Order: sequence, then structure tokens, then C-alpha cells
Amino acid sequence: MKIYLLLALVLGTGVMLGIMLYCRKWIRMGVRKTVLFSVLLTLCGFASVKLMYFVENGKWSGLSFFGAVLFLPPALLLWALLLRERWTTLLDLSAPSVCGMLAVMKLECLRSGCCGGRLLWSDAASGIEIYFPSREVELVTAVMIAVILVQIIKKGKHSGELYPLFMVIYGVTRFIWNWFRKTSVGAVPMPIGNIWALVSIAIGVIWILLYQRKRGIKTPEGRN
Repeated sequence: MKIYLLLALVLGTGVMLGIMLYCRKWIRMGVRKTVLFSVLLTLCGFASVKLMYFVENGKWSGLSFFGAVLFLPPALLLWALLLRERWTTLLDLSAPSVCGMLAVMKLECLRSGCCGGRLLWSDAASGIEIYFPSREVELVTAVMIAVILVQIIKKGKHSGELYPLFMVIYGVTRFIWNWFRKTSVGAVPMPIGNIWALVSIAIGVIWILLYQRKRGIKTPEGRN
């Protein structure tokens, strides 16, 4: 593993831990368990993004963040048993924390030069080229999503629905920003990231509807 990637993971784990400790005011979990969970979440998330990259490219040399979004929920079932915590509690803590890790990883993207934006304008005479600030926009977006999710936690309106909400919001924003990535320009009708974004949105919406139905909350159509 490259040293800069390792440092980014360590920093990201620290950011996730800070978010989790802050959210403990509203989501009760012991400090020791919270610290352990932040490390487990990093390890599980890293394995997930490597697995997703393998699914997309048939090799293990890169990272695909949608792996963390889509593969974490089933993996957290194991950690819930290990930590003796409710699965929904771990999901609620994970949602804003994963956004924190994403923001840190975008800093690593800025350093390494990956995930760049597509060319918006160029002038051959002056040699000036303007690219869409893809990494910066995605970093700011991740921070904003984390802030929104934490505010929902503070209002006590989470209890298991926070992670699917994260899947929907992240899926929508990634669907938009993917079109402005340099790697999204080509002969393919849709960037692979947009396919995962649609999957994330669909799973999140269905999850929320099922959760609301289970809790007896009426849908907009007036049915239970």
C-alpha cells in the first residue's frame, strides 16, 4: 500500500471517529466500542472499495468508492454481532462517518491527480485550459452531506433510516458529478459510476419505504 494512501486512511479514520464521538450525544454507544468500530469501518470500507474496483475492472489495483456505499450494510451485520450493538445503530453512525472518509480521500485524489474533471474550455493560442473542479466539488459535497446527516441525528430522526437516506443523497449527487469527470467522457452511453448511483438510489428508496411501512408510517398515497 502506498504511504500516502495509508496516511489518508489513518486521517480518514480519525475524522470518522470524531464524527462518531460527536454523534454519541444522540446515538448511545460506549467510547471503546466507538473507537473499535471506527477502525473496523475503515478496514471493511477499504476491502469494499477494492472489491468494487475488481468487479468493475477485473483487477485489484484501484479503488471504487461505491463499494463502501453498497457493500457496507450487509458487512455491518457481522460487526453488530461482534460489538453486541443494534445493526441500525451502526448504520446510523456509519452514514455521516463514511462521508468524512470520502472527503479525506478526495484530498488524496487532489494529491495524486486522479478523478479529475473534464475539459470545459481551452485556448490554443495561450495554452490555457479550464477543467471542471471535480475533486473539489465532490469533497465539498461529501462534507455537506455529512453535515446534513448529523443535523438529522441531532433532531432524533434517524433510528435506522439514515443510511438509506445517505444512499439516496450520495447516489443523486454522484449521478450528477460523474458526467463532469474526465473518465466519464467516451463512447459508453453512461459512466459506470452512474449505474452504481442509480442502484444506490433505488436501494435507498426501497429501503426507506419498507422501513416506513414496518413502522406504520403512511405513504404519500395514503396507504400503510
